[in-house]
Amino acid sequence: IPHFNFSLAFREGLLSGSLDYLLAFFMNCYSFRDWFINSHDLTPMQIQDFKTLFQENIYLQLCRDICNGTKHLNYKKPSLDASPSIVRNFVPDPYFGEHAYPGKLLLIHADGQVYNLSELATSCVNALRDFLVSHGLIKE
Repeated sequence: IPHFNFSLAFREGLLSGSLDYLLAFFMNCYSFRDWFINSHDLTPMQIQDFKTLFQENIYLQLCRDICNGTKHLNYKKPSLDASPSIVRNFVPDPYFGEHAYPGKLLLIHADGQVYNLSELATSCVNALRDFLVSHGLIKE
């Protein structure tokens, strides 16, 4: 599945911690849902299972909310939270102490929880890969 392989390759750019890469990843990851459903000869059960994955997996729900929240001015039907907040959290370097140039974590506050955006991206890819492997649509 070329589009899924693209998403895996694109995820490697997320290691830089760039907000632009992360937002682009979530937009592509959620777009993969429609692309996949419309581009393969899937059974009705596989299509329903794939839609259910996005409805029930919290990471893919957040993916949907990030994608649609960055795309639409007014987002009225969120999966979890209509107005999540993405924040940059500076982390002091343990070797140089708290006064050294800090690293950064990008976090999202949604539905009363806090998620690391890079870890969220990894969780989304893992959920998709697990689904595709378990349904015999890609090899592990």
